[in-house]
Amino acid sequence: MAKRTTKVTMYHFEDNKYIRFVYDRCFWEDDQAASIIKTGLSSADSLYVSIPMSEAPDLVISKGKDLIVRGDIAFEIDNTSQATQSTSLKALKAENEVFTISSFAKKVHGSPRMQHWELSGK
Repeated sequence: MAKRTTKVTMYHFEDNKYIRFVYDRCFWEDDQAASIIKTGLSSADSLYVSIPMSEAPDLVISKGKDLIVRGDIAFEIDNTSQATQSTSLKALKAENEVFTISSFAKKVHGSPRMQHWELSGK
């Protein structure tokens, strides 16, 4: 069975501001898991996203700060102040399943159609 592509919305953290970008034709695979440990519930959610190089040839990621959501999300983060930014982030997370990008790699092997960025997150 072939994987289907989807749009993703990324909130790139740059100069203390979140800037919204939408990328098309991405592969999205998430795994939601939880386990109970001595100190309580532990979340082990994980994410793998592949973005075609043609969609984002010069992608720059702020690991641990950039956020990603499945789909074309119209929500804009209010970067007016730290307080409005914090309130916006809470609202975004309340309305959507938001992941934080923890690593990324440029994959340039194969034909140009095969070249892509691999992102992972939690």
